[in-house]
Amino acid sequence: AGGDMSVLQRAHKALQILAENTCCTHGFLYLLDEDGAPQLAATLKEDQPEPELESWALRRVRLECQDELTQMAEDDGYEEPANELRQGGRYYRIVVLYAAGAKKNGVVGVAVLGSEDEHPTPCPADVLAAVGRHLQRALKQQLGPNSLLG
Repeated sequence: AGGDMSVLQRAHKALQILAENTCCTHGFLYLLDEDGAPQLAATLKEDQPEPELESWALRRVRLECQDELTQMAEDDGYEEPANELRQGGRYYRIVVLYAAGAKKNGVVGVAVLGSEDEHPTPCPADVLAAVGRHLQRALKQQLGPNSLLG
């Protein structure tokens, strides 16, 4: 399905699926480009991420892409960033998307999902896995076999 969809169209569809599965109405999705840098690929409701939310998401991507030895060497007082954040009257949950074979510790991208009324529901693992695989395939097709995504 979706053979003629662009990576950005697939990213938007993936974000919609994640939002439906977490009862969220706001959010955005970053995908790693060929250099491993996160790029904003999709938003819900034309939202542009607030600077604090964007830095939270980008910090998490950097952390997930590092190996454990690098983390320990750089951060003596290392503290894992929270998976949830309250910002601007909304509750947000961060979701890291993985796929087997992706070169940056398996990371394909990260989604930040927001809800007005309550903490976002955790996304089922099988949905996360399917979305990660779907996005990795789309990126591989666009970027070619020598990309960071495998």
